[in-house]
Amino acid sequence: MKERVTVFAATGFTGRLVCAELTRKGIPFAVAGRSRERLEELRDATGAVDAVVADATRPETLGALTEGGTRVLVNCAGPFLRYGMPVVEAAVAAGVHYLDTTGEQPFMKEVADRLDAPARERGCTVVNAMAFEYAVGDWTSEVAMLRSGMDSFDHVAVAYALSGEGMSRGTALSIFEMLGRQAWGWEGGRWVRRFAGSMRREVAFPWGMRSCVWAPFGEVLYLARRGTVKTATTWMRLPTLAGLAAPWANMAAWPVRPFVRPLGGVWARFVSPRPPTPEQRRASRFCIVAGADGARAVASGTDAYGLTARIVALGVEKLLGGKAPAGVRSPATMGLDPRKSLKAVGVVVE
Repeated sequence: MKERVTVFAATGFTGRLVCAELTRKGIPFAVAGRSRERLEELRDATGAVDAVVADATRPETLGALTEGGTRVLVNCAGPFLRYGMPVVEAAVAAGVHYLDTTGEQPFMKEVADRLDAPARERGCTVVNAMAFEYAVGDWTSEVAMLRSGMDSFDHVAVAYALSGEGMSRGTALSIFEMLGRQAWGWEGGRWVRRFAGSMRREVAFPWGMRSCVWAPFGEVLYLARRGTVKTATTWMRLPTLAGLAAPWANMAAWPVRPFVRPLGGVWARFVSPRPPTPEQRRASRFCIVAGADGARAVASGTDAYGLTARIVALGVEKLLGGKAPAGVRSPATMGLDPRKSLKAVGVVVE
């Protein structure tokens, strides 16, 4: 049977963008999710080869995701801390390559800790956050390290500045899932636990120095696992008041997390704004600054959600080509050239 891709949570906002990009590239794919009716409508609209019913809350249904000639499983079903692990475990058990669009750092660390060895044994590649977060930051930090000409680093830092664009329901749910949760830092060659916003620093963006707060992003994990970076930090530019409130909000939410999560679900379903329109996405902007012991790279662009779909498709093409190394990998260590990859998905690097 011809190899194909299966997109799980295909009827969601990000899933639909991924399906549209795979259609544009002529890559055969199946759509998967909980609602057969919605899946069949999407299948007919996109030309997908199949509609597969599966539910992350019912692990016994997930075997269907890796059947029918599936070579790559793309998972867009968040929050990943709640729903992700059974899906990636099903892929690894079947020896199927796996990509997802998570931005949830603790989930990424759990996947690496638990599934790197099994994925190597099964000969499959697992890549978390093959999306705007955190492929662009990972590739940009790789460019900075290459520019340094060095083999090991005291400190690699990645800082984000975003403007415009709203968020999907899945993104909102993931934010609530992370609220009040300590995440991972890599400092002095060891793991530490921190709340988002617990540190501040000034970052030189192209338009000037700006204050940023520590953010629990995935590049920390990617850089730590290389074994050549002593300290890795990630930062987010926030408005002054939001930056000051961030650590207190997270610490206050920590003891009441069992109550915060249901409220997050209600907010995301009934109160949150609609996902960004194409016009809003085109009007949005991002800038990512990576520094590696004095060397520097700056990436900029627009439309994070559309960019995510292009990044997923690029990863799918690599995995279908059969040349990616096995195990839990990052976007920069799965065999993709960082500079060519950034250019291919429309990101400008300086």
